[in-house]
Amino acid sequence: MPLVIDAAGFGRDESYILQNAKYLINNDPDHKLLFSWHPWDEGQPQSRYKSAIDTAVNNRIPLLLGEISSVGALQEGTIDYRYLLQYAAEKKIGWLCYLTLKIL
Repeated sequence: MPLVIDAAGFGRDESYILQNAKYLINNDPDHKLLFSWHPWDEGQPQSRYKSAIDTAVNNRIPLLLGEISSVGALQEGTIDYRYLLQYAAEKKIGWLCYLTLKIL
């Protein structure tokens, strides 16, 4: 069974995964680690998503996108989830969808 490790900062800081995953992978005797990034920060450029995904792919980091939504963590602003899901699919990165409804 895999062990899923969320990124730092409630899953939102992908830099922690990108900087530390190789060390953890190299020290996991069962080779069953999976890393989860929750891109909940609103108004982010596509380049952030592309860079994180490309870095994970290029470094063979088993990444999944968790808790994707169309709105930010505080239900303010928007997230370019369409691009994120399209690029993730192109790079064969899995994802979990988290439905967020904005209550008026």
